[in-house]
Amino acid sequence: PECMRDYTDETLNYCLDDGTALLDGPTSEVITGDAKTAVLPAGYLARDAPTIGQENPTQVIGGDRTSVHVAAPGIRVSPTWIVGAVILTGLIALVAYWFLGRRDPGPVALPQPKLTQLTFADGIEEYPTWSPDGTKVAYSGEVGGVRKIFVKELATGDERQLTRGVLDDIQAAWSPDGGSLLFVRAQKADEKLQPVDVFAAFEGGDIWSVELQSGAETKIIESAYNPAFSPDGKSIAYDASRAGPRRIWTSDGSGHNPQQISTDVSEEASHVRPQWSADGKRIVFQNIERTKFNIRTVELDTRKLTWITNDLNNNLNPVWSSKNEYIYFSSDRGGGYNIWRIGLSESGEPSGQPQQVTTGAGQDVEMAISRDGKHLGFSVLKQNADIWRLPVSPVNGKPTGSPEEVISTTREDSRGSISPDGSKIAFNSDRAGEMNVWIYSFSDRSTRQLTRGPGGDFQPTWAPDGKQVVFFSSRDGNADIWRSDVETGSLTQLTSDAATDVNPFYSPDGRSIAYQSDRTGRTEIWLMNADGTNDRQLTRVGVRGHFIRWNKTGDAIVFRAATAAGWRVVQAPTDGGPLTELPNVTGGGHLSFNPSYSSLIDVTSHKTLWSSPIGPAAVPEKLFEFSDADVRIDYPVWSPDGKWILFDRFRPEGGDIWMIENFE
Repeated sequence: PECMRDYTDETLNYCLDDGTALLDGPTSEVITGDAKTAVLPAGYLARDAPTIGQENPTQVIGGDRTSVHVAAPGIRVSPTWIVGAVILTGLIALVAYWFLGRRDPGPVALPQPKLTQLTFADGIEEYPTWSPDGTKVAYSGEVGGVRKIFVKELATGDERQLTRGVLDDIQAAWSPDGGSLLFVRAQKADEKLQPVDVFAAFEGGDIWSVELQSGAETKIIESAYNPAFSPDGKSIAYDASRAGPRRIWTSDGSGHNPQQISTDVSEEASHVRPQWSADGKRIVFQNIERTKFNIRTVELDTRKLTWITNDLNNNLNPVWSSKNEYIYFSSDRGGGYNIWRIGLSESGEPSGQPQQVTTGAGQDVEMAISRDGKHLGFSVLKQNADIWRLPVSPVNGKPTGSPEEVISTTREDSRGSISPDGSKIAFNSDRAGEMNVWIYSFSDRSTRQLTRGPGGDFQPTWAPDGKQVVFFSSRDGNADIWRSDVETGSLTQLTSDAATDVNPFYSPDGRSIAYQSDRTGRTEIWLMNADGTNDRQLTRVGVRGHFIRWNKTGDAIVFRAATAAGWRVVQAPTDGGPLTELPNVTGGGHLSFNPSYSSLIDVTSHKTLWSSPIGPAAVPEKLFEFSDADVRIDYPVWSPDGKWILFDRFRPEGGDIWMIENFE
């Protein structure tokens, strides 16, 4: 076939057997075939192309489009010109490679990718990891409601349970010599190993090692997560909080001599899920800043940090390709959570635009790539959050009936807030693709979208007059406090500091807003007028939790703080007076008062609702928990009339391990 390329861009030209050509770039003219045009996306491989001349030769799968023009028959180009074009193409490629120090991250002609399901049980199988020779995969699977580590042979399909007992075992990592596995084990038998929030850092586990031959188990690192062996097996990377925010650490192969690898200017940022590059010189990890989930790398020698993604999408679970040419990650930038990859330059900087690897509704997460680059394993999870309510006594919160669902979809509906008159719920949901604020009406069970756009709008809270809600969002590129008019949907940005401003709550009179900010490098309580003016710092103690509450008179803020005795629920006067502790309060991260302000509710371990009467001799009472150990309760709030407790009900609905071959 005779093909011609456009030299205005560095691209690859593919000539097909039928005499047509496709170009991975802006434009290309093909000299043979019918006079028709096929519009294809950048990154679209020649092997995927429809036949030129079909009635509709266009398939759009995302990305910038590439136009392929097919000229009329009989038009020919001089062979001399073609030879010169080929030579010039090679020269341009060499100059780009050697002098710009860049490798072309674009696609190359590959065998057709092959997708295979590896696990089939009714429960959840997740966290795959490959043996060094790529012949086996280890993963976490459920046995009687408890997750244990399993090993599966690819060739035969045989699998065996490696760990046993009543404690959750997850996040396995295979040693380079193939003789052992690292994994994370729960510290308590009655608590599931799970993140403190969706896609966030884990709590309640330790790193263990198990020998494959003998089954001998050894605890090697306490309160640490997501272990990963270095390529030579001499070091272990993991994430942990060591008297500070979650950061990336390394130790020797036995878990000794810990060193902190990553740093940040704010304690609000968490670094989790480290993975080593194939040459052992860099570690990629997930950077979490409340509503922003992005990918970064750190160089082991210099501690230099590099952003791989820094956008408004949720970018999760990064792993290196076998030759350090790409970083693969899970992202919702295409709608559902799918696998994407981004190319890297020789210096480790991101190169080009992210390319989508898998499609569909997802969730495609927790990737693992075999050492030879032939297998990509990942989990396909089914999970979502719905909003439920529990009928309770307005006085003590004791249940007066069974819980029932209020807002339920196949997407995430979360952080419900009941309007002051009890007629509506404001909540955040990604049912339309982006995470935005929605309004539900009890009277007719209707739902309408209040906010639109990317960036993630979270945790709406009503003004006392019910005319406005405030929430936090990264829609402007940074986590700030925003306000929306409930009737018109008009938006007002209330904070614009470069810090992370989250979790706003109106005062009882509606004149002020309390919120959390890390402007000083540590999360504290700040106050501002309801219009965003006169913002000022209230506390200097360190603050935790998603909810902060005003007291009944509006002259103090109740929240969870660091004290000499540990994390406690305290009260801070708005005039700057000394803190006072509220004794015997269970929980503190999701506080909500009953209508008389005589009792607080909260959830512990994402499982059990508690009521804590206010008073020095008061004794907290257990209210409710689901019998299903997999069900998670979050963000409980007492209704204005005290007759209901509204909360998130989250339950994984299943998950399997899948494998892709021919993907690099």
